[in-house]
Amino acid sequence: MTKKEIREIVKAITYKEGWVFQCRDSMFDAVEVRVGVKVKDVEAPDKEIVLNQAMLVHEGMEKERVLMCVCQLVRELEIHEMDEWLKFEGQRINNPHPLTPSVL
Repeated sequence: MTKKEIREIVKAITYKEGWVFQCRDSMFDAVEVRVGVKVKDVEAPDKEIVLNQAMLVHEGMEKERVLMCVCQLVRELEIHEMDEWLKFEGQRINNPHPLTPSVL
């Protein structure tokens, strides 16, 4: 696929309300695909933060591979949020921030 085709694929992707799928130029033969979403901050639920995840998608990749890359970005953000909020006796079971204590 060309960079233009990769951008067209990413532009056609939808997910939950508030999720954003974008492409940026890269200095390599690739497009930086970025997924972002605003979420409540686990430490201050009255505030929102933006979570982003990005990956370089190279020209020449098949459509299915491009879609799998985007799925992986979404999956990583969803797992991060689960790890932020899933707690046992008030403590995160699996903290996504390694410098903060967790149950595991």
